[in-house]
Amino acid sequence: MLDIEPQEYRSARSIIDLSMDGYNWDYVENRAANTQRRVAHGRKRFGEIFLEAAYSGEDGGRSIDKVLGCVTTVNKHYLVMGNKIRPLSIKELAAAQSFDDDYIWPKGAVATKSLIGNAIPPKMAEMVTKSIIGAI
Repeated sequence: MLDIEPQEYRSARSIIDLSMDGYNWDYVENRAANTQRRVAHGRKRFGEIFLEAAYSGEDGGRSIDKVLGCVTTVNKHYLVMGNKIRPLSIKELAAAQSFDDDYIWPKGAVATKSLIGNAIPPKMAEMVTKSIIGAI
């Protein structure tokens, strides 16, 4: 059995930029009915700032003070602030996967999100590798 120390989880708040500048915001009212329903439920649970996760079975909202959840190859996590919504940025998704800020990604957003979503988080890979080496 591998001997891996439990790690402290980082909240989504620690990796999300809460500024309004520089992002492609949309109005919640412009989104699909299911998204609007999830956002309405999220507001009831978490107030005006929270995450909306577009997963099947998700009923609405995630606290930004909890872990982000599974990062996939497509936009599944959105930040809701008031009546606006935006997908998480490449920088935010990469941080959620424990990539350093200076990691160099391809220029294309689709390719980069695919790489981030398919990645084994570097910190996890490091812990597993050290544990295996220690077990040898």
